[in-house]
Amino acid sequence: MHVPGTRSALPRRATGTLALVLVAATIASTGGAARAADDRPVGGTPQLGQRLTSPATCAGGDQWLRDGEPVSGAISNSYTVTVPDLGHRLSVRETCTDGSGPFTSAATVVVTNTEPELPGIAAVPRTPVGTPALSGPNAQAGTVGDPTNPGFDLYVGQVAVGGQAPVDPAQLQVTAAVSTKGTRISPFGVQPAADAATVTGTGAVRSVSFKPTDPGNAHVVVTVTGTTGETASYTIDYYASRATTPTSRTLQMSSDASTAIAAGGGYFFVASDEDRPIRLYDGEVSGLPVATFSPGVNPNDPPGSTGEDDYESSARTGDSVFWLGSHGNSKKGEVATSRHVVYETTISGSGASATLTPAGRYGNLRRDLVAWDRANGDRYGFAAATAAGQHPDGPNRFNIEAAEFAPDGTTLHLGFRSPLVGGVAGGDALIVPVTNLQALTRGQAGTATFGEPIELDLDGQSIREIRRNAAGEYLILSADAAFSADPTVRHHPQQLWYWNGTAAMAPQRLTSEAPPNVEKCTSALGAWEGIGELPASLDPGAEVRLIMDQGYDCPYSAVLSGELYNTAFYEVTQQKDLPAVPLRRGRTDVVTLAGALGFGVDVAELDAFARQKQGTSSAARPVTVTNTGTKPLPIGAITVEDEDSVSAADFTVDGAACAHSTLAVDAACTLQVAFAPARGNATSTAALTVANSADGGVSTIPLTGTSTGVFTTSPAPVIDNARPQVGDRLTGSVAAWSPGASFAWEWLRDGAPIAGATAASYTTTAADTDTVISVRVSGTADGYESAQRTSTATEKVAAKIPSKVTQAAKAKVQVKALKGRKLQVSVRLSGTSLKPTVRNVKVRLTGAVRKSFIVTVKNGTATLRLGAAAKKAATKRVKVRVSVPASTVSSATTVYTAKKTMKKATVAVRK
Repeated sequence: MHVPGTRSALPRRATGTLALVLVAATIASTGGAARAADDRPVGGTPQLGQRLTSPATCAGGDQWLRDGEPVSGAISNSYTVTVPDLGHRLSVRETCTDGSGPFTSAATVVVTNTEPELPGIAAVPRTPVGTPALSGPNAQAGTVGDPTNPGFDLYVGQVAVGGQAPVDPAQLQVTAAVSTKGTRISPFGVQPAADAATVTGTGAVRSVSFKPTDPGNAHVVVTVTGTTGETASYTIDYYASRATTPTSRTLQMSSDASTAIAAGGGYFFVASDEDRPIRLYDGEVSGLPVATFSPGVNPNDPPGSTGEDDYESSARTGDSVFWLGSHGNSKKGEVATSRHVVYETTISGSGASATLTPAGRYGNLRRDLVAWDRANGDRYGFAAATAAGQHPDGPNRFNIEAAEFAPDGTTLHLGFRSPLVGGVAGGDALIVPVTNLQALTRGQAGTATFGEPIELDLDGQSIREIRRNAAGEYLILSADAAFSADPTVRHHPQQLWYWNGTAAMAPQRLTSEAPPNVEKCTSALGAWEGIGELPASLDPGAEVRLIMDQGYDCPYSAVLSGELYNTAFYEVTQQKDLPAVPLRRGRTDVVTLAGALGFGVDVAELDAFARQKQGTSSAARPVTVTNTGTKPLPIGAITVEDEDSVSAADFTVDGAACAHSTLAVDAACTLQVAFAPARGNATSTAALTVANSADGGVSTIPLTGTSTGVFTTSPAPVIDNARPQVGDRLTGSVAAWSPGASFAWEWLRDGAPIAGATAASYTTTAADTDTVISVRVSGTADGYESAQRTSTATEKVAAKIPSKVTQAAKAKVQVKALKGRKLQVSVRLSGTSLKPTVRNVKVRLTGAVRKSFIVTVKNGTATLRLGAAAKKAATKRVKVRVSVPASTVSSATTVYTAKKTMKKATVAVRK
């Protein structure tokens, strides 16, 4: 029995395994005196699988007992014997409405199996708090790669030999084996691994866990072997869907999950567009809900039946949570009034202990919206879009899919999937504010009132969900307004947007990418429609869990080469229609926020730096950083980066005024950048990076500068005549520079430039008398800084010496033997008494002494020592041949020149 809005504790397993609910029912005293056990027995046979009935001593409630202790959940007038009862005695306690009692029946004999000592095995009822036990086949589902895949719990038991007590469960052996069903693809591979299906535990409850490796289906047969060797088995029909992402989780029972409200600690309430209960899930664990709750009675239910609420949106303010139907027609165009409802519930507690209780409802919001739009000239076409025969999806239809409270906390923003503004594809998304929502749900107002509508540019998409965090930041989830099964129609990826909740701000599209839907049938039907708990601040890198509506998907289709492997029922049936409720699964996954997220920044650009000499620095240039967003902008590190590993070092940055600071909205800071190239003749290309919360985490501006090199070798020029006279031609020379340079010459008189003297040579003039002359070169090369070098100055320029007369003369050569084995060679010029100095005079001796000499005749005479070779040649004659090269000698007025002369003579060697 389920009382709407109530729940009791449910132990959670971290692995998502379905747990046994061990909840003892509390029996209130009726005020009458308790009697001894009633003599009347219960009806039926106390045997496994048999139905027992209460003696019905009085009108009232019944609680079944096992060995005198209440059996969890057994509070009806009949009871079916289960495996945990083996070896125990059963009775029933009656609480009477007339005040008598309570009465307790006689205990049964010890419960046995259909055969003595045969063990028993049965599933533990998988019952989320507030929900009756699940119906349908014993099916379980998982996802390849999901570390939190749900398992299955089973009771095992046996009556000991003699039939009077249960066997210690630790003595029972339980094993699992995989059995492929027909031609289906096994989810555990051709050769299942040892941990494909494993059994853990030693007590009466054993847990079966699964580790699928492939999408597919198989039977898992769990066998219990008793102490006498007899066995009993339980078969689980197991399905596995293909791998999604490591952070993906599944929501069993909620294949059509359409909206979610955070409950804290990673838990959230989920509403489906196919049924009424609101379910609480642990977002980090795949499996059944922790608890379920009823939002209350739908005032628009058809008489005598329950309609479809078609939940599509929800919103929370304070402890009040509102759940809204789509308010649109059915997909067939039927006007389904059960969809035109808003429930108010009250949330208590948080996390796994969170609860919902009904607090109010309103069933005429659609009527009010149509009347409001008509009063405003049918601005959005609500009346036509809600007419019978109009389906809800499309740019000119009617469907509410998002809701969130405005910054004032009382006005509700209704976000429309349809219509788009203008009723055409590509139009803006529409939000209509409801200003008196809580007064409506609590019966304090009879008609909704509305604020000024808000039209948002979402790149032609409409709104699927809106959520706000405690800081007042909004996250919008958008999608195409309508889905088309036509494969030629392009469906755009869903988008996330940052917004501040006001019409004054255009939403900022984020660069976050929602995980893809990989569990589709033949086209991308599943869509992200809900947002879990938002982080305290919407910043890049923060994570948000999204909820996907997968009611039209076929997650268990085995796919081979892109085609359905076979046409088995579970492979091609949309999961909303599957009879096994645990197989109907929605999906959640984590998306990492990326993009501006309310932050905005403008960083001023810099022009290229002027050419800068290597080893010097330019003047610093300012770069202004301005916060153009809607919230304070944290600035991080400021750096220079390059791609060549050298250019960054050529720029210097002073970012002390900006780095690691926070800029208020519209505030600015300034940093300084200079070009200081350490390399010569190079172009430096780098980027100034300003880390911040906008522009994807960093703002980048290019930096460019070109440097001029410095000559590494640049010797000074040299003048060929250090003692010039007036009229002398002076020539400059310069050794090679590195790198090679082109030179410009400039002659200097006492350090001052000489007008017109710009060649490599210069002839002194009378104006140079008694001055020193030097020469300066300017070296240039492409990409290098020009340089100047100056020679050493000459001595003072002397006055011009008068010119001399040149006269020919004849060289006269004489050879004379001297004592001591010496020869004397003398050279005289005819017509002058000058004694010339002649170099390279060749003297060759033959005869008694054979020897050759090359000597210099100084002042007309040269003496040759014949040495040891002439000792035996004393008094003997030698032949002498003297060759005198051309020579000159000058007097004060005359220059005498003589041609080459040769002289032969014979002399005797003297001792």
